Amino acid sequence: MEIAQPRTAEARKKIAEGCTKALKLEIPVLVDDMQDTVAKAYAAWPDRLYVLAADGTVAYGSARGPWGFKVDELVAALEKTLGE
Repeated sequence: MEIAQPRTAEARKKIAEGCTKALKLEIPVLVDDMQDTVAKAYAAWPDRLYVLAADGTVAYGSARGPWGFKVDELVAALEKTLGE
């Protein structure tokens, strides 16, 4: 299914809500602003996985995905971060 590039924050939010529902996600889903501030700050394109600590610092950042994803590293970072 193709989704048109949203032109407003509200449209972007509705697309994210539709994807969340379709994928049956039970985790919080955050939507970047229309200037892609977060994507630019974290160099998240094409795909990257991050674990953020409660204080907002980056506890883990993966290499570019999907080939750079190391699930064991991600799980270890999640366990360490959640255990703190």
